[in-house]
Amino acid sequence: MEQQENVNTNLNLTLKEKFKFFFTSPSKLFEYYRENP
Repeated sequence: MEQQENVNTNLNLTLKEKFKFFFTSPSKLFEYYRENP
């Protein structure tokens, strides 16, 4: 849940954070791009 909140609140993800989300929860990263094209 915390990661979900973090994705929603921090719209300017750094490259490192994107990689972190990609490896920890790809579905969350996908939702981020779907909601923030």
